[in-house]
This record gives sequence, structure tokens and C-alpha cells, in this order.
Amino acid sequence: MFRAEIYKAHPRALSEKLTVFILSKEKEENLDELPQQIEENNVIIVIDGIEIQVLAGKIDADYVFPKPLLVNRVGFPSSISDGNVSLNYVQLNGGNDIRIKGKPGLALHLS
Repeated sequence: MFRAEIYKAHPRALSEKLTVFILSKEKEENLDELPQQIEENNVIIVIDGIEIQVLAGKIDADYVFPKPLLVNRVGFPSSISDGNVSLNYVQLNGGNDIRIKGKPGLALHLS
């Protein structure tokens, strides 16, 4: 038997070039077997003792973290002048994030 946490991924646009997907926990349940299919925008974290497995349905993202991260803020370049880079930061209030959708060439700072 596995303990499973079921999450829903909600997109949050941080700029016109960057969208992150915030996970909100829907429920916890015990599973006898791993699901064969997972609904779109759903993420299931399966916990078997100390082993953790992340199963995700289709989420429109360009980059996928291997496991959910606790991200407090995301910074992205706002201007570059004489070799100095200014960053704009967006607070995420400690949301668990697993996917990022961004335009090519976008640099990020996660903290």
C-alpha cells in the first residue's frame, strides 16, 4: 500500500514571458497500486517509506523540476547596463512549484 498526495497544478503568470505552476493539495489517500493514467494538471506524489515518486498528468510546461520545490520568490532580469543586471522579484508565498513555462533565453533566479 502507498500513501499518495494528490495536487492540482494552477498556472500563475509572473510576466508576459514567464508562467509558473503552483501546486495545491487536493487530498491524501492510500493506494493499493500506482495509477496508470493521471488527469491533466494533476500531480500525484507517492510516498513508500522513504522513497518518493512524482507522477504528473499533462501540464503545458517547458521545464520540469524532478521533484516539487518550495519556492518563495522568482527573480528575472529587468535590465542589463554596463555588465550589471537588475532583477525583478515576484513573491510566491512558499508555494510548491513543479513546472515552468517561459520564452527561450529567459534566465531565472529561484530562492
